[in-house]
Amino acid sequence: MIIYADLEKLEDHLLDLAPEDQPLIRELVGAIRAMAAFDPPLDVHPLEMMLEMPRFLKWLNTFNKYNRESLEQFSRRFHSPFLREAFAHIQPGELPMGSVIGGLAWNTTRSQGYPLGGSLAFAEAVEKRFHDLGGQIHYKTRVEKIVIEPGSDGRKPRAVGLRLADGREERGDWVIAACDGYNSLQGLLDGRFVNDDLRKRYGELPLNPAILQISLGVNYDLNGAAHSQVDLLPAPLAFGGEEQHSFWYHIFNYDPTCAPEGHTVVLSRIPTRYDFWKEASTEAERYTAEKQTVAEALIDHLETRFPGLRQAVEMTDVATPLTFERYTAAHRGAKQSFALTPQTAAYAANGFSPELPGLDRFYQSGMWLQPGGGVFPSARSSREVIRRICKRDGKKFTTQVIQADPASSLHS
Repeated sequence: MIIYADLEKLEDHLLDLAPEDQPLIRELVGAIRAMAAFDPPLDVHPLEMMLEMPRFLKWLNTFNKYNRESLEQFSRRFHSPFLREAFAHIQPGELPMGSVIGGLAWNTTRSQGYPLGGSLAFAEAVEKRFHDLGGQIHYKTRVEKIVIEPGSDGRKPRAVGLRLADGREERGDWVIAACDGYNSLQGLLDGRFVNDDLRKRYGELPLNPAILQISLGVNYDLNGAAHSQVDLLPAPLAFGGEEQHSFWYHIFNYDPTCAPEGHTVVLSRIPTRYDFWKEASTEAERYTAEKQTVAEALIDHLETRFPGLRQAVEMTDVATPLTFERYTAAHRGAKQSFALTPQTAAYAANGFSPELPGLDRFYQSGMWLQPGGGVFPSARSSREVIRRICKRDGKKFTTQVIQADPASSLHS
């Protein structure tokens, strides 16, 4: 099955695969088309919003209708066994169908894509903009605590700076924690500013699954291969402490910055269990062997799709949940934050407050303020924090559209 951005091609393709599912296929494509007709803006003038209201309401009604069921539940509505299984493997977990349709709509309108150069180029563009605005960044500087001082005149305590691992303190007017939410609350703030709502959120909401990330550098020309693929396995494979029934992998054959000519990067992400890798890490040899088992399983499978690839592998890297925890302090190596499910969709619509009870001059931003996580919610929450700071400081908040460098454009 191929997920086309062109909705007519997508509909024709699905009908060719399963003509018996014509009603559901036409319903699905119609829902994507309805959501594609309106692209939710980051900022919009009230008058413009009034003019867009009919399309917005159609978008919202479609989103809410399908968000009541998960992707897996929706896939069971197909009569075709192939489409049932294929759709269930588009995304792991219990992702709400409304969010899946929204993503397919963005794909149709080219509102999402991949930044050429990958995440590093994306981060460097943000870094440059921050430096251009007068900001300073201190790399390789681990924060151990947020410095709290009593408020004046009986006011609530306030955040005044950061205590670093080397003992130094950096002070400022505001402290914004854009890092892991659990680490901010329980580690940097010692659990001092947590109420019942926060305890419930961090104690009961499901997390996005931890992942294994396998990266391969191959001396193999994969030009023409589909960029993103999900292969159902003829028989389940056991590694990482559980059975795997499919392989998702991405082929970066469209980004010349990833590998020299004639070479390609192949990346796969697999849901896994944090506790398995935590236990395995107590024995260095076992931990290394388990990672090698995962890499070999992927290479063996790719060899069946691209004969000769095994001999062409020049680089292998396996990142476990402990890798993400070590480098980013992500709670239990969670891929993003709270899992986006039909049950947590209401939280996703409203988000969480960036402020903490009983603490002044402190804000949180990032993916822990909304189930699902990702770049877009993180950017939106950060913008909201700056808006609030501007209001408190009596400054005008404005947004500015930055023209992208054509050399670092999106591939979509």
